[in-house]
Order: sequence, then C-alpha cells, then structure tokens
Amino acid sequence: MKRTITYENYFDKVYGCMIGKCVSGTAGAPYEGMKQRLNLHFTAEDADTTLPNDDLDLQVLWLDVLENKGISVTSDSLADSFLANCPYSPGEYAVFKRNYRRHIHPPFSGKYNNPYYLEGMGCPIRSEIWGCIAPGTPELAVKLAGMDGVLDHGSNSVWAECFLAALESEAFFDNNIERLIRKSLSYIPKELRIYALVSDVLAWHEEKEDYDDIYRKILRYYGHPDCTNVFQNIGITLLALLKGEGDLLKTTELAVNGGYDTDCTGATVGAVMGLILGAGELGKRYDFSDQTYSLGVSAKRRSSKISDLAEDICRVGVHYTTRGQNNIKIENCPIIPLAPKEEKDSGISIDVHYEGNPVIGPKCDGRVSLLLRNDTCSIKKGTLTIQSDTLVSSIASEALSLEPKKTLELPVDFHLSEGSGIIEDSNIVDIDFWGEETLHYSIGFAGAVPWMLYGPFWENNLDIQTLIPGQSYMEQFTGATEEERLDHIRDYHLNAFVDIKKNYMNLGSLSKGELPPGGEAVYTYEDLITMGNLVDYQGPCCVYMVRSFYLQEERTYRLNIGYSDAFCLWLNGEKLAEREDVTWWTGENCHLNQVRVKKGINHMAVRLCRRSMESQFSCSFLENDTAKLGLISFPEYVVGIANVEPSFFSG
Repeated sequence: MKRTITYENYFDKVYGCMIGKCVSGTAGAPYEGMKQRLNLHFTAEDADTTLPNDDLDLQVLWLDVLENKGISVTSDSLADSFLANCPYSPGEYAVFKRNYRRHIHPPFSGKYNNPYYLEGMGCPIRSEIWGCIAPGTPELAVKLAGMDGVLDHGSNSVWAECFLAALESEAFFDNNIERLIRKSLSYIPKELRIYALVSDVLAWHEEKEDYDDIYRKILRYYGHPDCTNVFQNIGITLLALLKGEGDLLKTTELAVNGGYDTDCTGATVGAVMGLILGAGELGKRYDFSDQTYSLGVSAKRRSSKISDLAEDICRVGVHYTTRGQNNIKIENCPIIPLAPKEEKDSGISIDVHYEGNPVIGPKCDGRVSLLLRNDTCSIKKGTLTIQSDTLVSSIASEALSLEPKKTLELPVDFHLSEGSGIIEDSNIVDIDFWGEETLHYSIGFAGAVPWMLYGPFWENNLDIQTLIPGQSYMEQFTGATEEERLDHIRDYHLNAFVDIKKNYMNLGSLSKGELPPGGEAVYTYEDLITMGNLVDYQGPCCVYMVRSFYLQEERTYRLNIGYSDAFCLWLNGEKLAEREDVTWWTGENCHLNQVRVKKGINHMAVRLCRRSMESQFSCSFLENDTAKLGLISFPEYVVGIANVEPSFFSG
C-alpha cells in the first residue's frame, strides 16, 4: 500500500532539511579540520547561511542535472556536470577529475588510484537530495545515492551516503532517530565496516553510555588521521543525532564540538533534524526566517532563496512520483509539472565494465566488456567501430544486432601500440554505433609509468676488518656493557641498515638522464609506490628510480609528494625536495609550488629509503591554479603527460 503525504507537508520537510543543512553547515565551517574536542555554544541568533559549502554545492549541480534528465539521470550525467562546473578539487574530487578527464567512467573514476580519499566524507554529505526526491521510498534513495557516490569514492563511503539517503527518505514518515537508524542500517551490507560502526554506536547509546564514552570508543575503534575520513565523522554524526534530544541547535553543537570534518557533521545533523521538524517548526522554535544560500560552483538557479531551492527539489520529487519511481502518493500538489528536456523512455545506450583496473602498459593489457543496451521494442542493427590513437583493440569494426529490451555484452581487449617508446598518461578509445540510431561513447585507460630501478642498497652495522685464520670476527664488536655488545652482535646477525645520507648513486647525474648499466625497467600502475612491490629484498634498504617524461611546451606546475620514509627527489639536475623523517603516507606530505618543467624530455630521479617494515612514496603534478575551497587552494591533477620508456632515455 502506498504511503500518502500532502504537498504542504512534503515541502515543509524539504524546506526544513535545506535550512538545517545550510545553517548547521555554516556553523561548523570555520572549524573544519580541527581534530580535537571543541566547546562551542550556538544560539538561534548565530544562524548564518552565507558561506559556500561543498556539502550543498554539488547537490545544487545534481538538481540542475535532474531537472534536465529526469529519471534518465546516470552516473555519467552527474560526472559531466561535476567536471564542468566545480572549480575546486580537494582530495577525492581531484582524483575523480583526473580519472574522468582520462575518460575513465564510474565506478572506477572514484576507486582507481584513490587509496587515501576512497573512504572520505565527500559523498555522504551529498545524500539529502536523494532522500528528498524519494520521500518514503528508501530503496530509490539508496539506488540514486549509490549512483552518485561512485563518482569519487568507493566501498564504505558510498554505502554511508546510501545509509543517510535511506534515513532521510524514511524521515518523511518517521521522526524517531533510533528507529530511523535501525531501518536504514538494513540497506548496508553486513560485512562492511560502516555497518559495524553504525551498529556499535547505536548499541553503545542503547546501553546508556554517555557522549564522552561513546566518542572515545568511536576514535579508539574507528579513528583515522584524515580529518575527512568517513568512519569517525559518521560516528560523530550519529552520536550527535542520538544525544541531541530532538533539538537542532543542541544536535549541531554536539556534532561540531566533536571536531574533525565539522562542516560535514554539522550540515548532516542539521539536515536530518530540519527534515524531521520541518521549516514551520524551525521558525517557531528558532525564529529562522527565509534564508539565502551561497554557492562555490557554477549553477544557475532562479534565486538564492532556500525556499525556492526546496520548491525546485520538490518539483523533481513530484516528477519521480508521477513517473512511478516513488512508492508514495503526494496529495494536493499545486506546482507546475517538471518537463525534463533530455529524459528518455527508450533508446540504445553503451556502458563499460572494466576487467581489472583501468590502466594499461607493456606488461599489462586492458580488457573491458562493452554493454550495449536496447531499451526499444524492436531489433536495432548497426556497425560498431572502435578507434584509438594510442591503443590497438581486438575489434576494429563489427556488425551487431541488438535484441529488444536486452543487453549485449561484448568483450574487447586492448594493448599499447608498439614501437613508439611513449606511454601516454591518458589513452582514449572512441566507440561509435552506426545504424538507424547512432551513438558515440568513449572510454579510457591510464598509462603505466615506466621507471629505471637501481638497487637495493644496504649495509651492516659494522664493517668487519681483515681477519687472520682462526680469529673470531665477534672480537671486533664493542659496547659500554656486555648487553650493549650483544645488541650489536645480534643486530649484525639479524638486521641490516641504510644510511640515508650516503650517496650510493649520483642523483644529479641520474636526473640528467645519465643512466649507468645495472638498472631494471619497472612499471607502476598507480601513484602510490610501495617498495615491497619493487624489490623482493625484505630488509632496510634504499633504491634509486628514474622516470623520464615529455612535454610539448615549458610549464610551471605544483608537485605533491607523499612519503613514509626518507627520500630525495631531483628534477633535471636540480634537487627539489628531501625529507629524513618517518611518517604516515598521505599523498600530500610535501607540497611544492612553482616547479618548472621544461619543453621536451624531463628526467626525475628519486632515492627512496626503507628503515622499517615498509616504505611508501608518491609524486603527482598538479596545475598551478588557485581554485579555492575555504582558505586553501585545491588545483586539479595534470592530465596528458607522455612517459618515455627507459630504452628511449636520452641525455
């Protein structure tokens, strides 16, 4: 049986959701990234919605897409708008943009080459629009949220967005937080860590544990050094909702005072409480008048009033209900129906499924399954052509007959064109279906990065001097005590050492392309380089790596370096960076601005050290722009560098 809601009630709740999103998100924005407990107090007089926030920005872009595509919205249509209209690129946003510029489609646009931001808060904060256009239909909200989340995330973050979307969808008909959490939890696969987190926080609350005890447990069992990591932030969000006693301001305080990604936790609890209470009740309790919002993305709305934004979201929700997507009935609806210009009921479409990661190299071919869908009621015949400037495909042209209401799966293999000595960073494939209905689609592969590897180099803790026959080498070990001498002997037996100051090779010469014999060509398939994947030697050591790449013109870039152990990096005969500490790899441990890269072939040489169990390293060029989110600029990754095979290195 369908649930029923009046349009007046529907609009009131969507409007309340958006007010809460903006007010509480702005309340948390100044403290975003503070990884500590805070002691803030908010009043209704503090309510402000004037700061742009990516928590709302992308949802407004999604609204533009929904108004144009209607029920035909796809991950790709969201991705197109994301790439074209969002100027800033923090963390996972930058990963998505680089992958999508390479024509790598969701879900790999979010999960390929994204080890650190894969499980961030960037997509859970976009859940409200899906819950609001699917009131009382959590299955639809989950489906749409998942379609969104895979743009720039994977695994637990995507399911966190689905969980919140289900909760917000159900909140149109239920205002009990514990019950909403439990119902929404049923949409998360039980084997996921986010399922365990939600279950634990709910159980700790039901066991009458106080805020402080649960907060400590969230960090103990689910904490992460990244302030935007999904686990501690979803934990803090749920904790605030459970302890907020149905009061928006108190709930916002509890969320923001938990620290970490405070604009996200604040905005999410504000949205949930605003939806439950409705705009009318928010006005009575807190005297919130009609607010305006600000955007940091390129979107054209009819006004900056939150009430107009809410009405436009409701119009999409009504359209989805009219088209049979929502399992509800909206009564007494006065608004003008939505008429999406690009909504399609039928036609043919092409999608791609990558078999493995979307990266290709001399030792790594690519395979995909092209999925050709015919949603019409008649057979569609035509010719499929596949072309690429850098890759060779197993199919160049093939006549196809697409059965009605069915999907044809077509496996295609790709490998690099031989003999060029170049591996492009971006390898694009154009796919066309020529028939009664024509269709163009493109896919892409990242290119493997070739390096010349030297090493490993290591040494013992003592150089044993010349011995005479019968003399014990242990006589040469000394120590202030017998225990210290034993330490030195056993270190010699069991361990090895690397001198991070010692020049086992000349980095200056290597970074000019002067390569001695003895190196081995290796290929890396993501930015993150783990030394254990390069050398089988298991102890402390260092290696030297040389990469050459080609640019058609001189450029100035930024360079982000991630490391967990000592490294030294040179480019074209100049030392750019050196670090000696041991730390946690993030991908952004070291930021270099104004790195000049010359026209023609450039040579990068790196010494990587490993002094403990493992060493990780990455280096990525970024555009030298100043697209800001808050006070920090977040430029995009550079796409299109041509990597030169080691056999073609020249001085």
